[in-house]
Amino acid sequence: MRVRGGLRWLLVVWLACGLAAAARAQETAPPPDGQTAPPLVSNDIPRLLELGRHLVWQNNPALAPPGVKVDASLSPDARNEAAAQALRTFRSVVTRAPRTAEAWLWLGIALAHTLRYSTEHPKGARQLTEADVRDALDAFRTAYERAPGDIACVSYFGDALMELRRDFDTARAVWDSFLPVAKDDIQRVTALTQAARACLNKAYFGKSDNTLSAEQAKQAYLDAQRYVARAANIVPKAACVRDMQALLQQYRKYLTGK
Repeated sequence: MRVRGGLRWLLVVWLACGLAAAARAQETAPPPDGQTAPPLVSNDIPRLLELGRHLVWQNNPALAPPGVKVDASLSPDARNEAAAQALRTFRSVVTRAPRTAEAWLWLGIALAHTLRYSTEHPKGARQLTEADVRDALDAFRTAYERAPGDIACVSYFGDALMELRRDFDTARAVWDSFLPVAKDDIQRVTALTQAARACLNKAYFGKSDNTLSAEQAKQAYLDAQRYVARAANIVPKAACVRDMQALLQQYRKYLTGK
């Protein structure tokens, strides 16, 4: 994203060189007392996003995309510092470019998916405080609101709702809202199977925690079944469809009694 800001002075073309010099001096004069120039949103935002992503990958190599090599020799302290620096970087970017969905998405990732390395956890572990959870959800929600048609923003927000809050109804609604803007059959199948996963999790945890009656748990299971049937009509052999069909079969008796 390339956005130019700052003050632009209206210069009058003077024939006399002396007057032109005076105008240039006026152009570079500092703001009046008590006023500050608005903050610049410069073209280094993409560079900062790239830096932040690499810092996240240094901290948690499992998040790195295929083909990206991460230094395996980094010390635990270096990996912890990479996480802290990534967080500072993305917070800076969302302050300077608050409309950038990608920045909010990666802020959420830095909050929720980076690892803390210690003697007790030499391979790293997520150690989320309640503030981390709240801030991560807010970041993912903002990314989704900025780009509701971006499958990465939808996916991370939906997953965070389920994993961090067990808010399966909202996760299902998020995927339902994505269906009309899905770009192709693969995205539509993904949305349907993820909505099914939200329903199945609602049924399982609701029955296990006694927050749903047996009939409500069964209804959530049947909702999941309907989503998977719709996905199977689009791409029957998709891996996510087969996986959800297997899960439905696995939990059928527990949730329906049949």
